[in-house]
Amino acid sequence: MNLNQLPHTHTDLQVWDAIISWRNNLLKKDILRKSKIDYLSNMEKLIERNILDLEQPLSEFNQCQLSNKLKFIDGIAGWSPSTKKARRTLLRSFYEFSKKKIKKTDIEIPFDEDENESRSLKMLAISELLSENKDKARAQHLTLKDFNNFFLNLRDIHSRDFLICRLMWELKCTIHDILNLSITDIDFSKGIYTPNNKKRFGNMRPDLLKLFQTQCEGKTGLIFHTDKGKKIHPTQLVRSMKTASQLAKLPIIISPKIIYTHSQAHYDRVIASMSDEEYNKMFAELRVLLVLSSDEKLKNVFEK
Repeated sequence: MNLNQLPHTHTDLQVWDAIISWRNNLLKKDILRKSKIDYLSNMEKLIERNILDLEQPLSEFNQCQLSNKLKFIDGIAGWSPSTKKARRTLLRSFYEFSKKKIKKTDIEIPFDEDENESRSLKMLAISELLSENKDKARAQHLTLKDFNNFFLNLRDIHSRDFLICRLMWELKCTIHDILNLSITDIDFSKGIYTPNNKKRFGNMRPDLLKLFQTQCEGKTGLIFHTDKGKKIHPTQLVRSMKTASQLAKLPIIISPKIIYTHSQAHYDRVIASMSDEEYNKMFAELRVLLVLSSDEKLKNVFEK
């Protein structure tokens, strides 16, 4: 018998092996895709907060006081009560799963001697390995050039779909936020956009702003609708997005979720790269907008 085929005991397994087994088992289950994504996301957060240590021997984890880890979750200030409840439930479930027959994974996590880089590489590995499919990992490597090529092709295919997707990027909103956008949610004079009660501020590119204003002309309800005045279904855009992705020769078909995720990440990178002067100037401009805004709650936040 090949030594690699010998069954592993919990004495030579790590928590990492149990996580990969749990992940593989989850993906085989007949449950909603959204539920799978929620479970994977919650698991990632448990690892990110070191509630689960990838390198801990599984036998040691099986004998730990689970109550201490549950208390740790309760003490995290940034998590809402519902989030804490979901992650406590997940931790209990994973704890019971880890006691079952776990196979040794052949996936290795690269670690560097430098502590800071090690932590970064660990999270990169988790993001890759806990993805619900290979597409998510590929999507993480899309560049701004890829998105620009996508948008250029989409504009040639369907101007309305291009504007919807571009607004998702510019306003960092979901597809449902944009499709539900009403004319009363827009104030071009103040540069304030409020899709689904989410305040968005900023200056759009002149050409995009003009296209958006043209789209809004004469509207009294939804800004985007079919020729018959009905609400647009997301699947109508997905077809155009698929064609644009193929024409742009991208390694993956760009979906509404990918645009939303990357727009958020791009915004974070832009903020991180700003000098103190640029950062302060931007927020000074936002304060001016808030004075013009009727949102007292947001005003109070900025005052603090």
